[in-house]
Amino acid sequence: MKKKIALTGHTRGIGKALSEMLSEKGHSITGFSSSNGFDIGEKEIRDQIISELDQYDIFINNAYHPDGQHLLLDSVINRWRNTDKLIINISSKMVYYPNTGFDDYIKAKKEQNKIIDKNLLSNKPKLLNIIVGAVDTDMAKIWISDKIDPKILAKFIYDMIEYQEILAIQEVVLDVPGLDWSEVKICQTP
Repeated sequence: MKKKIALTGHTRGIGKALSEMLSEKGHSITGFSSSNGFDIGEKEIRDQIISELDQYDIFINNAYHPDGQHLLLDSVINRWRNTDKLIINISSKMVYYPNTGFDDYIKAKKEQNKIIDKNLLSNKPKLLNIIVGAVDTDMAKIWISDKIDPKILAKFIYDMIEYQEILAIQEVVLDVPGLDWSEVKICQTP
């Protein structure tokens, strides 16, 4: 069954790959990005997004903002409480990588993970937290390492959406096979 999907950060990186993949598979995608007037750092914008979400089956929380991303996630969970809707949160393996200089980013992703963790006992709404290693996007240029192809990640997420009908997958950690993060180096700091 084709789904109506709301996606933040749909014009670059992971979000763009997801938007293209899900559209190709026949799903109806609505993108909310700063490039089309939806800066999730602004409370009024988050409220507008939330007010429109009742018409969607899936919300993908992808766009990064130091506070806006986790505030939006928490609000959507509360809005969709006691529904069969699916929320997919895109988090980062960087939360396990200390002393990178990206303290705001790490703090924000840790906050998202906490919100997901405190809601995992309920299956209404359905939650899927995807914690990814370095994905070949603009942001990942800081890492000297192999990176996940965003199109492959998008295909994986598409498969996880399809599996939600038969298996409740709540959290996954994805990375490049054989990558040892103790050997990963940062080539630039914030």
